[in-house]
Amino acid sequence: MSSLLISPDKSQALVYWEKANGSYVVIGMKTKITSSDTWYVDGVSIVPSK
Repeated sequence: MSSLLISPDKSQALVYWEKANGSYVVIGMKTKITSSDTWYVDGVSIVPSK
């Protein structure tokens, strides 16, 4: 299952999904200061299953 969370001012977003082994992949994105319709990846993390 995947999901997208967007901040109220639409300047940041988190995309995450659960992998088959139970771990999660999380991608943080932000908008560029000069253009609010252009996104870039700010960080990626993998959260292991417990």
